[in-house]
Amino acid sequence: MNQPNEILNQPRESKFKTSMKLTRASWRVIKLDKEILGAGAIGLLVGLVIIGLYVAALIFGDSVFFTNSEDYTPTIWFYLLTLLVMFVSYIALNFYAGAISHTAFRRFEGENPTFSESIGAARARIPGLINFSALQATIGLVLNILEERLPIAGKIAVWLTGATWGVASMFAIPLIMDKDERNPITAVKLSARTFLSIWKESAFIGLSLGLIGIAAFVILALASGALIVIAVMMSSLIIGVMAGGLFLLGLFALSIVTQSLQTVVMTAAYYYSSRGKLPAGFDEELIRSMFRPKKKWLS
Repeated sequence: MNQPNEILNQPRESKFKTSMKLTRASWRVIKLDKEILGAGAIGLLVGLVIIGLYVAALIFGDSVFFTNSEDYTPTIWFYLLTLLVMFVSYIALNFYAGAISHTAFRRFEGENPTFSESIGAARARIPGLINFSALQATIGLVLNILEERLPIAGKIAVWLTGATWGVASMFAIPLIMDKDERNPITAVKLSARTFLSIWKESAFIGLSLGLIGIAAFVILALASGALIVIAVMMSSLIIGVMAGGLFLLGLFALSIVTQSLQTVVMTAAYYYSSRGKLPAGFDEELIRSMFRPKKKWLS
């Protein structure tokens, strides 16, 4: 991929400005296919239902999942149920993330995919998505068990391991959708290789997207809090209910948008790395600022 020297010699923009550009470019992709948000909403709803059933099972079956009602020491059934719930939740979330990733792939090629096509593409990749979900659930459960039982130094090591796992697997979904990779270990290895080849020290971009989400959450919390204050001052139950509803609805919408943006960004990065060309809608300067590629990509 050729890139003019004058572009390389231009000063890099601030991290925040680059992150905002990245968010806007990803949002343009989502606006062209608003069904992406619908896919994210379905995945999130399924996940919430599964978690709700999990909590209900623990409440009504406490004698099965805990040794006694005083210290709530988990039994083997608790861990098996937790593993199953994590596995099914990951399948739901990864399936719809795969559909979003497929939509982004087609948009980057200048095509106009349909919602049913994207769902069909995710369905065709279900073996790889299931295998990867199983690996995610297993690693997640092991890390949680270790975190509960280790002293503070061990907890820090577990947190670092979890962060490393998150970085290594961040491109797994686009990779599975692109190559139909069914071996989850191979998918994570290739994902880590993608990260090392293009993100390097600019990995802060993913964190910056998270910070943008946190900023939106703070605004939502402040708006809901202001309504609660007004409700208390006016002794209005209706306003109080509206405040709670606004917060929950806003939190749900924020989660959907954040997940969708993150998937589009990961797909754009993987697309750039695997094909050596720009995704449609992402200009060359933005790609340079986002991913700080190795020199071999610039020649």
